[in-house]
Amino acid sequence: MAVPSPFPSGAVEAVAACTRTLAGADDVDVSAPRSGAATVGALRALRDAGLEMPRDLSLIGFGDPSWYALWNPGITTVGTPLVEMAEAASSALMRQLTSLAEVPERGNAHFSIDATFVLRGTTAPPRRLRNRRSARRTHDTRTRRAGSGSRPAP
Repeated sequence: MAVPSPFPSGAVEAVAACTRTLAGADDVDVSAPRSGAATVGALRALRDAGLEMPRDLSLIGFGDPSWYALWNPGITTVGTPLVEMAEAASSALMRQLTSLAEVPERGNAHFSIDATFVLRGTTAPPRRLRNRRSARRTHDTRTRRAGSGSRPAP
């Protein structure tokens, strides 16, 4: 019996790429793999590095396979409207094929199709912003404690 590899080819490359990136920089805030398979690879690299999302790093996937919602925490994603993309491409192809007898169009066709953003648990503000907010809160708390209970002299 053949047992499929737990990480498709895209995942293997993503593990290596994510591992290299994490090793080369300590200021990485977000990873955005471009496919479900690459997301699996990024998840493995983050796990192997002992990193937690979103505490240490945010992760944004592309597409919206059902397992993104099942992961803990759920994976934030940019949903790609594949049906709309296919319809736009096939319409452009049909226009091009029907106009072959006429003068062909020059240049590329451009389309604008809205994607969806699904916010789940794998994203947080960049660490440098969180650190600033945390420092500000600590300073504000110390200032309030130092000033609480004391009244200005008359």
